[in-house]
Amino acid sequence: MSADDQRELFKWQWPPAGKYPLNNEVGKVGTWVKNDLKTSENFLILTGFSSLEYLIEQIGDEDTWLNRSITIVLGNEPIIREELFKKRLSKKKNTFSYHIADYWLEKGISIKLNGPLLSLIKGIEDGKIAFKIHPDLHGKVYVGDHHLMMGSSNYSYSGMALQAEINVRYDKTNPEYDELSGIARHYESGAKDYNDDLLALLRKLLQLVDWEEALARAVAELLEGGWVDKYFQDLNPGQVFNLWPTQRQAIGQALFILDNECSVLIAMPTGSAIHTLPSYFIMYRG
Repeated sequence: MSADDQRELFKWQWPPAGKYPLNNEVGKVGTWVKNDLKTSENFLILTGFSSLEYLIEQIGDEDTWLNRSITIVLGNEPIIREELFKKRLSKKKNTFSYHIADYWLEKGISIKLNGPLLSLIKGIEDGKIAFKIHPDLHGKVYVGDHHLMMGSSNYSYSGMALQAEINVRYDKTNPEYDELSGIARHYESGAKDYNDDLLALLRKLLQLVDWEEALARAVAELLEGGWVDKYFQDLNPGQVFNLWPTQRQAIGQALFILDNECSVLIAMPTGSAIHTLPSYFIMYRG
């Protein structure tokens, strides 16, 4: 790279985040989607079916859906669906709804989402949230009362906070708002109602258990520190962290204690590289 190119690169700045929502040091895509949802009485989401867990987490909050109408159209995930289709060729059921259920019943969701999941079920049953499916849809669009965003971001944690996405957001006064919202509504009108099939799937995912098993699962999740894997992925996507199982457990347990008690004391065997652990806590708190 020439000296002139370096100077031009140094002068370059990110465009306005409100016009081009991105995941970078300026902000996160999810912040704009959340704000647009909160300021809307009617909200339309077009996203891939792999977003279901994030949808449960974000939309499954009664304060989110209680005073508004939310419509969600789940579209195709070509790579995932192709893999599912190949694995299920011998089965008679190869509908899009069946593929979604097959994917999520195999993948499962965190037991920590049981509360939001129950709330989401209530929102669907109360008519506040409507789900539809469109097997040919691959676009990602978010239409609120005052803004519309479209681009590459799925309604997932990766799409809303991690990955290098490209999106554009239009104010309602912009002519593109009407044109693009019309396209989104057209795809919505061609989508199939999915409420009944989704409710059946959500109840299977719920996995109702008695309090003893729920407590045992919660204790095991904390002691084993498995939930901290998501933290490592968020910390530096794609990087491999070479940690001993005891170190991974210690980090998971310590982060939980830090969140709830604000301080933690760690004691580990000599030679276990305990001096490397504080850096993870600094990054977590930073």
